[in-house]
Amino acid sequence: MNVSNQTEVRATAQKVYELLGDCRRLGNYLPEQVQDWKAEENACEFSIPGVAKANAHIVEKQQFEKIYYQIDNDKNVPMHLRFDIAGQGDACTLSVTVEIDLPIFLAPMVKGPVQKVVDLALEKIKTAAEQ
Repeated sequence: MNVSNQTEVRATAQKVYELLGDCRRLGNYLPEQVQDWKAEENACEFSIPGVAKANAHIVEKQQFEKIYYQIDNDKNVPMHLRFDIAGQGDACTLSVTVEIDLPIFLAPMVKGPVQKVVDLALEKIKTAAEQ
């Protein structure tokens, strides 16, 4: 299952990349349901009560273009988070994609809540980048 969204950001690709390429900043863009946040530059851990405990780490970076996180969790459900940044000058397009390897019968129950998290995070990132 993939969940994604994109937006235009009035900020340089470099600024957006720098906001997202350091896990210590990533926590600023997550919903308040995320708890027990601990982060280093390239990895973080957190929990969502009643859902999962997780560890995320950066597995790939392409300067000013892409940041790819692998998310391991206590439910053994493979997850990835990808930020794609495209643009030149003073504006860029930011796409956020969450990939979750779920059984097909669970996807309809999970897709809506994950989409809300993606949408909220994207709006928070856009606001931070445009300041």
